Amino acid sequence: MTTKDITALAQTNRCLTILRIIFNNPKKSIQDICAEEDMPYETFHYWISRSPELIPELRVLITEGQRDLLTEISRVRVTALKKVMDAATNDLTDLPDRIKALEYLDKEFNTLQNVYHAAPGIEEEANNFLKKGVILQKQTSRFSSIEAERSTDGLTINLTVQQSPILDLQALDVNPDEEEPQDNTESLPDQIQ
Repeated sequence: MTTKDITALAQTNRCLTILRIIFNNPKKSIQDICAEEDMPYETFHYWISRSPELIPELRVLITEGQRDLLTEISRVRVTALKKVMDAATNDLTDLPDRIKALEYLDKEFNTLQNVYHAAPGIEEEANNFLKKGVILQKQTSRFSSIEAERSTDGLTINLTVQQSPILDLQALDVNPDEEEPQDNTESLPDQIQ
């Protein structure tokens, strides 16, 4: 490694350190964080702009920051829901506030049921569907027809293929030595000749 490579690596590491601090302290300005880290703000931006290897690292930092934020939001939401539940069941809470809290909790409950498929009776409905099996209906295709009949002996499937309306035409053979193309009408269906 050359001195230039070592210097570039040190600059990259210093920028990554400042970027981590920025993501962990979103309320602080970049100028304040640079001042705390004894790096001029302009130098920080110059190093960032001259370091393309920071882009993947920056993406990782953004993803980690979003995951941390999602975790924090989930934790706070659980705490807030517990407080709403306490307010909804507290006798000292005014009746209109209790009703609003219960309506909100009911909406959240329905949302969670849909997310986790925990609605009452959903397992029974799924089992009934699986026991019933596929319902066969008699239909006719314009190209072919398939008939399925269920009897005590089992399942009978009849397939009737109608003539396809699509014609498979052969191309005319053209020999560069001959002036007139050869006619291959003998391979065409009787309907076209």
